[in-house]
Order: sequence, then structure tokens, then C-alpha cells
Amino acid sequence: MQEFRVEELAEAAGVAVDTVRYYQRQQLLASPRRAGRRAIYDSSHLDRLAEIRLLASKGFSLTQIRSLSTADASGLLADLAEQNAADPELDKAELARRAEVPEFIVDVVVSASLIAPSGEPGEERFPADAVDMLVAAKTLVNAGVSMEELTALALRHATHIEDVVDDAIGVFKRQSDRNGDDRDELIALMHRLVPVASSLVGQHFERTLRSRALARLGDDTPAADGGVVEFSRRLAERVDPVSVFMTATDGHRALWIRPELGQSIVGIGAVDTIEPYGENRFSAASAARAALGARVRRHGSADAPAPVLLGGFSFAIGSSEHGPDWTGFPDARWVLPEITFIDRADGSWIIAATRMAPGEDERIVLESLEARVDALAAAPASPVEATDVLQGEPIADDQLYVDLVASAVGDIRAGDLGKVVCARVQEREPIDVGITLQRLVPRYPTCAVFAFGVGDRTFLGASPEQLVLLDGPEVQTVALAGTTARGCDETADEALGAEMMASSKVRQEHQFVVADIT
Repeated sequence: MQEFRVEELAEAAGVAVDTVRYYQRQQLLASPRRAGRRAIYDSSHLDRLAEIRLLASKGFSLTQIRSLSTADASGLLADLAEQNAADPELDKAELARRAEVPEFIVDVVVSASLIAPSGEPGEERFPADAVDMLVAAKTLVNAGVSMEELTALALRHATHIEDVVDDAIGVFKRQSDRNGDDRDELIALMHRLVPVASSLVGQHFERTLRSRALARLGDDTPAADGGVVEFSRRLAERVDPVSVFMTATDGHRALWIRPELGQSIVGIGAVDTIEPYGENRFSAASAARAALGARVRRHGSADAPAPVLLGGFSFAIGSSEHGPDWTGFPDARWVLPEITFIDRADGSWIIAATRMAPGEDERIVLESLEARVDALAAAPASPVEATDVLQGEPIADDQLYVDLVASAVGDIRAGDLGKVVCARVQEREPIDVGITLQRLVPRYPTCAVFAFGVGDRTFLGASPEQLVLLDGPEVQTVALAGTTARGCDETADEALGAEMMASSKVRQEHQFVVADIT
């Protein structure tokens, strides 16, 4: 059996090395055999790559290809897919041109699962009716519907429509059983029944939507059971975010400080928690946020900031044998705090929130929130007291570190990992979270100082990178990859910059960052 390195396999298959590794991460392509540090592929991998390209050219999505073999695709399913689906004939640029939107909007709609392309990464193709879907989405957004709210609707619809589709397939299957095994007759049956069933369901949805919308116009009823009520108040003095953060010793707590900008957010407790998992955690979290936002009723200061969710996403999905123990920090977690302190140059606010229980009177709940805000505003948190500085020490067993690096290199070559950062320092004693944060703020004024705590565990740091900032329609990023110390003058800086630009390692690192963000 012929053997390949990953570069040789990619060349033989006519795809990029990144595509091979992408298929492995998507579980479309089996992992290679390992020979020491080498990753060995064989002819079965080459055949599978050819199979993936063949199925993609027939209009199958990568999700379908994951569980579909060429033999399966040659039967009735393939006939239905080829005859019943619109030909995937548009690339992203042409789709964007016809819908009169920027290409990045296509990426947004795809990531939100509103449109599903076929084909390989970088070579996605879209059916002609995707133009109408994109124009419809654009019309809704132009009318004031946010993309997050639209995504929430789409995901909720998808969740329930799968059950309806399964029922419809059961109906079709029972009918086909009565018609025997005549493939042509079965395909003709599907062509007759699918449009009729689609029209029936679509008309029912439109009629129900119109009647429910008319019934609820002007509705200003109190928060329903399960809704969230929040009360905000402007504070007379600015708060010390680290001191406030340290008042919470258990449960959920979060801190975010931009020292140079004079901004901070502290969240304590959890009224609602969003914890999606897996590869769709980003769009799922966005949809859940929009759905939660629709259930929040705001009271108090008219100029107060809106309630915020505090949290983040993991880079890796699920647990890993590499790195530290991340128990308590899942694939994603976003928390609507019970108490939020927001401090900015134009003022400071405290926001208290709670969930309505069945049968509760919103006025009584609101009075309780006001009383809690008053009590917190009247009792500012005590400053954090200084302690001795802890000294870290390198890992004693250098061979352990060498073996760790060798293992990481092997995983990178196999395509299982893209980038690894191995730590060589560990603390002898538990870290004082409050003092560490107090020292990070003045030492790194241009960074974002953060801390997320769950129980007795805290993830904290000071990051120089602003991966994504969304401000209305504008998206900004300051993502760094490959950094070095400044030179003694401008000429030295330019030389260092040129050296980094010429480094394949640094450029590869930067490409990882670009790929993760986009």
C-alpha cells in the first residue's frame, strides 16, 4: 500500500494541506498512522479524499458526507439529491453580487446556519435559491431585525422543523412501502409529495404568524413566567472593580477591565446561563442571547447601559489530555449576572436582575431589586490588601518538557493540532487572585485584564489582543501572532519586523489567528 506524508497526500489529491487537516478535524478523514513523530497516510486516505470531492460535486454537504459512502450515494438517496435539489452553481462572490451584499455577509449567514453551502472549504457552492434567501434576510435586517434575532428564529425553527420533517418522511416511507421497490416511481412520488407538503406547512406557518402577530400588537403585559426583570441605578462614585470582584467567593463571577480606557465590568452570580457545546457553539450562543434579550424587562435609570452577558468560548472542543485541568470551564459559557457593576468615564452603574417565578407579582419583585441595589450602593467593597509577591519556578524535570514538546510536534504533523503553547513555570503556593489582579491593572494598562471564577477556580490574565469588537455595524480586531521585544531605535524595529515577516513560523501563527477569527 502506498504511503504519503501529509504534503504528499495533499499534492496527490489536488487539495491544500490545510484542507486535509480540516477534514480530519471534521471527522471526514481518518487520522494517520503514527511512526514515531511521523504521520503516515496511505492510499485509503487518498481514496477518501477523492470520494469527498465526488460527493461534494454532487451537492452533498460535508455533514452528509461525514456519514455517507460512495455506495450509499449511488442509490435512491443520490438520485433524490441530484434530481430534487437545485444545482449548486454559485460561488460566494457571485452569490454576494446577485444579492447585492458584501461577501462577509454571506459568511455571517452561513455561520448562522441560515444557508448551507456544499463543497470543500474555500470552494463552497450555493444553489440559485440562496439568492432569494439572502435577499430575504437582508430585507429583514434592513427593517430593523438584528442578525442575532434572525439567527435565534432560524435555530428555533430548525429545532422544531426536524421533528416535522421526520414525521413527513414517515408518511412518505409508508406510502413508498405500498408502492414496492420501483425506484423511478419512488422518485416521482417524492417530487409530487414534497412540494405539496411544503406548501401546506408554509401556508399554515404564514397564517399562524399573521394571526398571532395581530393579536400581540401593542401588547405590554408584565413579564411572563420565566422572564427576567432588572433594575439599574447610577452610582455617585466610581467603583474599584477588583474589590467588587473579590467580594464574591463562590458561584459565578466575572471581571473585565480596560485600564487605558477607564472601563470595567464586574458580574456576580447567575440569573441565566448559556452553555452551548460543540462546533456550533458560537451561533447557538448568539441565538440564545437574542432569545434571552427578548425576555428581559428593564427598569431604573434611563441612561443605564443594557444588561450584559459575561463569559467566553474555549479554543478547543471538549476535554483534552493536553494542558491544564479546565474543569468548570466548558466549551462556552455566557452568564447574565445577578449583580453587574459597570464603570466608565461617563459614569458608574449597578444593575440587579432576577428571574420571575410562576405567579410572582412583578411590582413586588421590582421593589426587592431596588432594595438590593440601595444596600449595595451604600456599602462599597473594601480595598484588596497587599501580600508578598510569589515566585514561580521552572519545571524541575527538563526531559518531561522535552517529551511534551516532542508529543506536540507529532500531533501537529499528524494534523491533530495546529499550534501548542507549553508552559514551563508553576507556582509553589496558591495564587492570591485579588492581589494579582491589582498588580496587573497598572502594569499592563493597554491590555484587557480579565478574571472568570467558578467555585474555587479562577481563570485570569491580561491580554494585549482584542480579537473582536462589535460596535453597531462595525467590527474591529487587534489580533497578534508572533511578537518580539522592541529594538533600540526605529531602524532596529524595522529590521526586527522584516525578520518576522520572513519567518514561516510567525506567518503560520498569524494565519491560525486569522482563520480562528474569520
